[in-house]
Amino acid sequence: MEQTIAILDFGSQYAQLIARRVRENRVFSILCPPSISPQKLRELHTVGLIFSGGPASVYENRSPRCDPALLEMGLPVLGICYGCSSPRSSWGHKYTRPRPGSTAGPKSTCSTGGT
Repeated sequence: MEQTIAILDFGSQYAQLIARRVRENRVFSILCPPSISPQKLRELHTVGLIFSGGPASVYENRSPRCDPALLEMGLPVLGICYGCSSPRSSWGHKYTRPRPGSTAGPKSTCSTGGT
């Protein structure tokens, strides 16, 4: 079976380029919507995930999200820009906006409920 890197496209203008670069390294890759199910990824023999960036913000209520179960599949994940922030919010990270005029970036806190 051919191993696959699944690229979840959150609206990045670079998703096609990312897929091409992966393929240039002789690894099969496929672009997928963030709504793809863990079962479908298993059927594709996925061995890793790349969450692309996009124009959305984790501050928006209607921003695209992936199924949190994707993060429990035990696969390595590379998150790029929004693709990094979105899964973190699924893990319980809360983002706060910086004050207007502040030079500090957004703050992220996590409550895992464990130790």
